[in-house]
This record gives sequence, structure tokens and C-alpha cells, in this order.
Amino acid sequence: MCVVCNAGLAEFLKASSSRRDFLKYAGATAASSGLMASGIPPTPVRAQSATPTGTADVIFRGGPILTMNEGAPRAEALATRGAQILAVGPAADVEARRGPSARFVDLGGRALLPGLIDPHMHFVFVLFEDWIDVSAIATPTYEGMQTKLREGARAAKAGDWVRAWQFDPSITQGAHTPTLAELDALAPDNPFFMLENNGHVAYVNSRALQTTGITRDTPDPPTARFVRGPDGALTGKLEEPLAYLPFIAKMPIPSAMEMRARIRRMHQMARRGDPVDRRSRSWIYGHETVEGSNADLERGSCDWKHRQEGHRTD
Repeated sequence: MCVVCNAGLAEFLKASSSRRDFLKYAGATAASSGLMASGIPPTPVRAQSATPTGTADVIFRGGPILTMNEGAPRAEALATRGAQILAVGPAADVEARRGPSARFVDLGGRALLPGLIDPHMHFVFVLFEDWIDVSAIATPTYEGMQTKLREGARAAKAGDWVRAWQFDPSITQGAHTPTLAELDALAPDNPFFMLENNGHVAYVNSRALQTTGITRDTPDPPTARFVRGPDGALTGKLEEPLAYLPFIAKMPIPSAMEMRARIRRMHQMARRGDPVDRRSRSWIYGHETVEGSNADLERGSCDWKHRQEGHRTD
């Protein structure tokens, strides 16, 4: 979810930056840009503690193998067993590791290279670090999402905001538009706010409406709506970011110190290569370590040819 493309996230960022405490965030941002030079030790690439032993069940050969090792940038063959790389180097040396039922994969001139990991992190995401993740990845079913929200409300103090984001009714199994009664039942003692992953729709409960003073008689903001039912009563659904502003104004925002801590954690995740989108299981290797399956490796070996032919690889 890109903040440039997502009007809801952009509105949260703009609204937060207009609050006094957020002026201090500039210092946190500047500090985060200097983390690499601040003496924080980098997270090392995961590597084998010892040279792998045993025989290989798959051997790749027949194309350039890009190792990302400056001392030996290319290899003739690569041997794996399960999810582990056993050997990379000259074909004769690698093939000496073959097992009795080893399978050979002919690259056919295509390149095999480590998977590229892009953590793809945006600064604005740290604002939502303490929100409940109700994405279809975290909560595949609507029932599971409701359970997670109910547990989050029970863990909160009475009167504290309960906030959730990433709800996607189009792919969450059994999802429907939450009703005001449902949201009131989920968080009876707390103001509640949930943002859809498209950024254009949000949901609030009666406590949130009371906290912000929004009533059935409150006029809609320009280009936005406090959605009402046929009888004119508020439904708890909000459309477009300008309708969020009264609620954002009442929510707590992180202090400058907490923002620094969140940005620091974000940098550490990026340094480790932790993916934000965990639907795809990327594989990497450093020296002689690999994560993923042989199918991932074989698919990766085809990427170069597909790109040359103009085909999609996703």
C-alpha cells in the first residue's frame, strides 16, 4: 500500500503533522537517516555456522549463476538439498555432491541469482504500528477479524481508542459492510476506528461519534460523507479522508521519542530484509544459506529469460 496512492494514509500523515508534537518528528526522521553512521551495529547476513555436508537432491547448471560474491561473481553449478545450498562453484566440484536420486535442472543459458528482497517500507507506516492489523493476510475470515477486534477492545482501557487498519471486504472471507450495531458490540466501552486498505473508506462506532460530536445533523465535509441510512441515521461508515479528520483530531499520536523508536525498528527490519508483504516467501542466501523451496529457485532461474521475452514473472 503506497502512501502516494492511498488518500487515507496521506490524510493521516497530513493531519498528524499539523499537531504540535508531530513537529518534533522531523528530528526523529533526521536521526533515523543517520542510524547507519550512529554506531548501531548492522544485522549480519544469516550464514551457515559450518560447511554444509551431505549429498544434493537438485543441481542447477547450464547457465550463469550469479553469486554476489566479489571474489567469485559467477559459478557453473549450484547444488541444493531441501532448502539449503550445499555447494556453488565449478561444475565438476558441485556435481561431486550429487545424491543417488539427484535431479538436474538445465538452465538453458538462463541466469540463476539470489532472490531480491525489497522490504518496501514507508515512513508513514510507523504511525500505525500500534493499530490492529485486520488485513486478509492477518485475518483471512470476517469472523476471525471480529474476534481479533473484540480481543483488542478487551485489552484496551475504557475510553481508549481502539484502531484497526487494512480491512479488505473484497477478499476477506465472509465479509460484509460492518453495521454500527456490530461495531458497538465489538468495542462497547471504547471509541473505535477502522480503515479499509484502500484508504477511501473507514468505520466508526457510536462511542467514536459521541467523542467527536458527529451527529445525524452534522453536514458532510466537501467531497466526503458521514454515511447515513434511509432514515437519516448515521451508519458508522465514513467515505473519503476529509470525513476522518474529526476522528484523527481526537486520537492520540506517538510522541517524538516513540517515533524515534519506531523508525529505529523500521530500519532494523529493512536491514534484515524482513518483507512487509508476507504473502510471497522470498529466498535469499548469504555465502551458503538459502531460504525457500527448490521450486522458488527453479522459478527464479527463469526470470531472466522471461524478462528478455517481455513476459510477466509474478
